[in-house]
Amino acid sequence: MEREQAQQKAAERAGARVLVVEDDPNMAMIIKFNLEAAGHKIDIARDGVEALRRMWDERPDLVILDIMMPRMDGWEVLETVRNDASLRDLPIIILTNKREEESIARGWSGGADCYLTKPFEMADLVLVAERILKAASEQT
Repeated sequence: MEREQAQQKAAERAGARVLVVEDDPNMAMIIKFNLEAAGHKIDIARDGVEALRRMWDERPDLVILDIMMPRMDGWEVLETVRNDASLRDLPIIILTNKREEESIARGWSGGADCYLTKPFEMADLVLVAERILKAASEQT
C-alpha cells in the first residue's frame, strides 16, 4: 500500500515544467538530459531576457538559474521575479560558478530556494529539484 502511494505521488510530481536558464549550451543539455530522465519537461533559455519572457508566457513549475549570462544576469532575473506578483512564488534554484560568501548570501537573501555551485553532482541537482517541486505541490 505504501509503495503504491509513493508511486502515485511520484507520478503526480513527474512531468513538471522546468526552465533551465544557462548560456553554456553543453551544460544546458546535460541538465536537460538528466531532468528529462527524471520525467520532467525541460525548456532552455540562454539569457535573462529570454528567461523572463518564457516565465511570463509559459509559467514553469521550477527555474534553474545561472548568474553570469549575457544581456541580463541571474541577479536581475531573480530580483524581477521576486518583485513580480505573478511570478514571486516561482521556485528558483541558483546554479552558478560564483562561490564567494557575498554571492551565496545575495542568492539566499534575494529569495532563491536553493543555491548550488558548479561543479556539482547531477544527482544532487535532480534530488534538490524533486524536493522543491514536492514542497511546492504540497503548498497548493
